[in-house]
This record gives sequence, structure tokens and C-alpha cells, in this order.
Amino acid sequence: MKLLRNFELHDILFDLESGKEFENLEPVTNTYGWYRQIEDVLTAFYVEKNELYFLFGTTKFHVGDQCKVDLIQLTENTMELLIYHKEDLIVRFSFPFAPKFNYPALFDYLNDMEQDWGLFIQEIINNPLRRRNMISNLME
Repeated sequence: MKLLRNFELHDILFDLESGKEFENLEPVTNTYGWYRQIEDVLTAFYVEKNELYFLFGTTKFHVGDQCKVDLIQLTENTMELLIYHKEDLIVRFSFPFAPKFNYPALFDYLNDMEQDWGLFIQEIINNPLRRRNMISNLME
């Protein structure tokens, strides 16, 4: 099993190998990353063989130094996330945006603003140090 934790509901897990989501009330330490459903599309950020990957539906790609994220505010409550490899657009999707201020962080290396899925993705992809830290933390 390759388990991912739901970014918003931490007692919900997704098994990448079986493609099934389930509730888990037992402590789980061996997760490979996080996911969030955007409408009916699975988006996931996870580590495999010491490398970081992003999954959008059936599109999976390695997140390295050549990747960059831009966020565009479409409306007051909607953002658009664009992921590029060099100059090529790989993924583009919009999602509801509602940052949660002054709530406890969902996990250790997350700040208030990053409690939003798009901001979290942007910060990890655009910051090589944060990307390396995420890989290290997930591989522990």
C-alpha cells in the first residue's frame, strides 16, 4: 500500500496502488504524501524513491528544480494553479480558495497561509529547500 493523507481531513487516507479512499482512525506514520480531490480529479503530492512527484488525474510528473508554480486569483474565492516545467505548462486547474488563519498547522512544517492546497503546492515547488525538507520528512 502507498498511502496518502487527505490534505483537509487527516483521518481520510488514499491508497495510490488500489485507488481507494478510506477512513482510518488508527495512527499511521508511513504515508508518502498528501492529496486533495479537486472536483472529480485526484491531485496528489508524494515521494517515491526519494523524489517528489505531483499527480493530477492521470498526469504524473517529477517535481524538480525545473518546475515552477504560478497562482492567479480568478475571483475572491477561486484561484488557478499553473505548474510549469521550464517554460512548458504541465498542469492547470482552478480550486476554491479559503485560507484559514490562526488555526493549528496540519503538520510541522506548514505555516498559516499554506493551509490552502494551492499555496502549499506553490511554496514547496518554488522553494528548493522546502522541497528537500518535505522529501526528508516523508522518508523518515
